[in-house]
Amino acid sequence: MLPLRCCHRGSLCPCGTVSRRAGLRLKRALTGLKTGEPLNLGIAFRWSLTWGRPQSGLLQSQDAFHDLSPDGIAVREIRDLETAEIAIHAALTGHLVLSTLHTNDAAGAVSRLLEMGIESFLISSALLGVVSQRLVRRICPDCAGEGRIPDPSAAEGQTRRCRNCLGSGYRGRVGIFEMLLVSDELRTAINERKDSNEIGAIARRYGMRSLREDGKDKVAQGITTEAEVARVCQLDLAD
Repeated sequence: MLPLRCCHRGSLCPCGTVSRRAGLRLKRALTGLKTGEPLNLGIAFRWSLTWGRPQSGLLQSQDAFHDLSPDGIAVREIRDLETAEIAIHAALTGHLVLSTLHTNDAAGAVSRLLEMGIESFLISSALLGVVSQRLVRRICPDCAGEGRIPDPSAAEGQTRRCRNCLGSGYRGRVGIFEMLLVSDELRTAINERKDSNEIGAIARRYGMRSLREDGKDKVAQGITTEAEVARVCQLDLAD
């Protein structure tokens, strides 16, 4: 998910639309951290973690965070100004904050925080990176996406519906991702309140790969299909 080995403070936000399970991915990653397993995050050291939810008593007092003295703070979702302020200020006071946002893409996270009322200079100081994810269907391994397999009980050349995918050609889902890391130029753009298109363009100059590009890689690996990647990305434009 993110190379966090050297991240000790700041804010990192997996993003996605409501149905894209960014919170579930974050929670699974944090489970790996708490048990000492590197999982997808690649953190080798042990740390203490506080998990908070919006509107909970824990999130209504910043003093509670400092009393617990955690190395990391996880906020299930930033959906209002109060939660955003607590997450930002925790990141500015030396904590590694992980949370989720509902946005269309990684660059949209900055615009979302600005819309909530967070000052641009606070976002540029606190934000380390944003990961956007979407889910695409996997090609069924039994029928290779055809939806039908040879029928051994029938005449040669006859096929039947694949039971593994029920004839759809897909079985399970896999994520496609884009990761925006905040550079000095991006911090300047955030301070100047640039829109998400400009922020995305700057991020791509610094090597950010788009959701479509990651999807194309998974198509080349035989994991999913071009039609599935196109379907998901077109849906994103309509969200």
